[in-house]
Amino acid sequence: MDKGRINMLKMVQQEIKNVTPSVYAAIAIGLVEEYGWDENQVHDLFSYTQSLWSACAEKNISMRQWCLDLTGIEVQGFVAEKAKAGK
Repeated sequence: MDKGRINMLKMVQQEIKNVTPSVYAAIAIGLVEEYGWDENQVHDLFSYTQSLWSACAEKNISMRQWCLDLTGIEVQGFVAEKAKAGK
């Protein structure tokens, strides 16, 4: 693999490390403010989601596809762009 590609992968991994905690923080805030969940309930949910990630890795399936198949919810990667486009 060339050096440029390696550097790009490192940048993507760093961005994931930065974004993922923010996504979990937003979910925690929403659950507490909107549904009145307490800290233990949020923690239990987050712990459960970790087991889902493990299941995806073990079964070699996409989390987004599993979500669509199970819930009918299609999670998109470019939410901000869709919002700007008025979709």
